[in-house]
Amino acid sequence: MSLLFLELVNRKFSTYQESELLQLSGKELSAIAQLMGLRVSGTKANKIEKIMGRVQIAPLIRPYWPAAELDDTPKPELIQALADRYSRVELIGLCKRVGLTSSFNKYGIASRLIAWDRQCHKDGVSNFKQAREQIQNNRTAFQKTLNLFS
Repeated sequence: MSLLFLELVNRKFSTYQESELLQLSGKELSAIAQLMGLRVSGTKANKIEKIMGRVQIAPLIRPYWPAAELDDTPKPELIQALADRYSRVELIGLCKRVGLTSSFNKYGIASRLIAWDRQCHKDGVSNFKQAREQIQNNRTAFQKTLNLFS
């Protein structure tokens, strides 16, 4: 595990730079992608592309679904606001950037983007909690092992 990796996982992902990601190993990129709720398969270049896509697009979508409403169905007026904010071509470009198909009208594309971002957020939070638990369990097991030799 590199020092850069440790620094990145302790920073907001919105601050990640592609030049930093290029310095990480494939396993480190997979771990970051997982913490961001992204699929982890593919080449190192694919992983960097997925991570940077999320870094760049999440801030554009996030205002259209308040985090407090994560478990609720997205509000139609917020989906419509996102659809109104961008042209159909721009919305399709956002979908392509994150690997989503986009054969809907503007409202459908906006809805799909919000659903994708919400799901990434949920998965990332869940993966982060699991990683913390695993680290804690490993520390506990390590401490028990040390106690055997005391």
